[in-house]
Amino acid sequence: MEAIPGVSRKLASGRDGADNPGSFIPSGLLPNPEKQAGATSSAQFCGYPNSTHFVKDLRKKLADAVTVAEKIPQDEMNYLVCSTYSEFVDKVAVGTSQITAMMKNLSHYWGVPAATYRHFEQPQNKAAIVQGIDETTKQLKERMDMTLDELARLKEEHSAAPSFIAPGVQPTAGGKAGKARFPTRTAAVVRPQIAHGWKIDNSHSPFVPRITVKHNALRSLELSMNEPGPGDGKAPHPYQFELDLFEPEEQRLALKPPIPAKKPAETEFSYIDTLEEFQRSLLELASAKDLAVDVEHHSYRTYLGITCLIQISSRTKDYVFDTIALRDHIHELNAVFTNPKILKVFHGGNLDIQWLQRDFGVYVVNMFDTGQACRVLPLPRFSLAFLVQHYLGRIIDKTHQTSDWRVRPIPNDMLDYARSDTHDLLFLYDCLRNDLIRKDPSLGLLQQVYVQSKSVCLQRYEKQTTDVNDFAMIMWRFAKNFSEQQKFALKRILEWRDDVARDLDESIGFVLPTKACVDLAEELPRTSDDLVKCLEFVPVVLKQKIHQMLDILKEARAFTGIVPVPVRVENDPAVDVDTAHEVMQRKIMQPLTADEFARRHGGGGGVTARSSELVWEERKGNAAGALEDPEKMRLAHVWMHFQTFSAEEEAAEKVSDIC
Repeated sequence: MEAIPGVSRKLASGRDGADNPGSFIPSGLLPNPEKQAGATSSAQFCGYPNSTHFVKDLRKKLADAVTVAEKIPQDEMNYLVCSTYSEFVDKVAVGTSQITAMMKNLSHYWGVPAATYRHFEQPQNKAAIVQGIDETTKQLKERMDMTLDELARLKEEHSAAPSFIAPGVQPTAGGKAGKARFPTRTAAVVRPQIAHGWKIDNSHSPFVPRITVKHNALRSLELSMNEPGPGDGKAPHPYQFELDLFEPEEQRLALKPPIPAKKPAETEFSYIDTLEEFQRSLLELASAKDLAVDVEHHSYRTYLGITCLIQISSRTKDYVFDTIALRDHIHELNAVFTNPKILKVFHGGNLDIQWLQRDFGVYVVNMFDTGQACRVLPLPRFSLAFLVQHYLGRIIDKTHQTSDWRVRPIPNDMLDYARSDTHDLLFLYDCLRNDLIRKDPSLGLLQQVYVQSKSVCLQRYEKQTTDVNDFAMIMWRFAKNFSEQQKFALKRILEWRDDVARDLDESIGFVLPTKACVDLAEELPRTSDDLVKCLEFVPVVLKQKIHQMLDILKEARAFTGIVPVPVRVENDPAVDVDTAHEVMQRKIMQPLTADEFARRHGGGGGVTARSSELVWEERKGNAAGALEDPEKMRLAHVWMHFQTFSAEEEAAEKVSDIC
């Protein structure tokens, strides 16, 4: 029996019998007011010189506490035997009192609800104290996580931390991008909508065109905006009249030798981020006959999206406009972009046109879309990468395809990448124009490209709605066998995600990815701990608003009604292309088989796709083979596009490896 008191003596000492009066909690683990009061003026962090010393000492004391805790009798019999010794009972009582007092103080400080630590009011009930410590610890951990996330957000929004440019990437004279190729990292990207105080309208109200001055007008802005629309709820297109009357000049319908662009190092380049430079560049652009245009966009840390750069190339010069710095002046580009005498060449301009309208009130008259030309010819592929490879024999660098274009200052390799998107585009236009004329000397194909490009220009931007969360689409794709409670939870989670994203001006993907929405609706977790366990990772916003989510899930568990699921609409091939782009943006690990693709993106269960069956004839708009199921057909469409994008990325990676 002597061994038992020995255990007690070790528990009392805290360090294998070393003297430590007071309790078995290691000395110094609890705050020591006297020590802090007597700290020298040099102490900067909780009585320590700095946070590093504090963390080092805290780790040591926590290790001591764990060592002591391991010596407490684990099985009931030994614990009862130890409890017959008054010394052991007294030390346990003192330690319990100290721990409960510390937990109550921490709970008060961090705002933990009183109901969480109510168990500490019953010191005689050991089980209640253990439960209280467990629940309080979880609450404290959540609040510390949220505090750290909030600190990170504040640092991102309010610190002016510059981008880190790796050694060797140095700006050249005049801001011209150098040729060095080094990976870049950003220490912190300040959200421009916060830094510049932009007024962002994420409400459900319809989009109001930003245009206030109509350049190159054949009909006044007032008359144009009062034109009766097609009844779709969108505002009229201010250049509808001008676009309806537009016809390409005869000189643009003739064969001409393609004009190759000079090498970038031999071509003049300007990065425009001041009003003076902007006004000067407008005069230069107004004298050009042909312009190539592209846009760089960011959509992850904003609800509607942000246009970050506009790249323009003439036959002799490349420009990159910083649209974040010049946001209030970019609308003046309308003087050039709506001039019917100046040809604007885009590649796949559908989204570019809408982004220009949304952010700046910029419209385009006289466009040639090389993406539309690829389809009219038709070419095997429609991407810019394919055009460059087909006509120039080069494989373009796609390193920065998914880079964050909000970064300022912009690293040189990113500038080079942005510039390259338009540098050769006018030459590609020359080649496509000639091929269209050679294939159809009657000019029918070339005229068709201009007609389709005009249709792109006639698009009118409208705000995204909760359709992007389309409950029916997600139900059909991921959650076909959900109960009514799970359906209700999914619908409410999607609504919550959209509301929060609008309020914080974040993308719905940043607030809560769709897979996480489905997982939460499926599991219906009851506690924050259970919620964390059912997700692969917990987004920052969800951590901060976790109690709102728990309330939604609680409401769903109590739901007793029926949730109607809208009937799915027919597939739109254009949407399939966008879906394939989204799949590539997720950076799915290669190789990916058709079966695996169907499993991941077809909601599993019942969708079997074989590569030989997944063939799509664009003009007929249907799938060859035995695919009669609409869901299989949609997958067939997306799979075809996905294979195209995958092949392009794989080719680019191979060239990168060789280089």
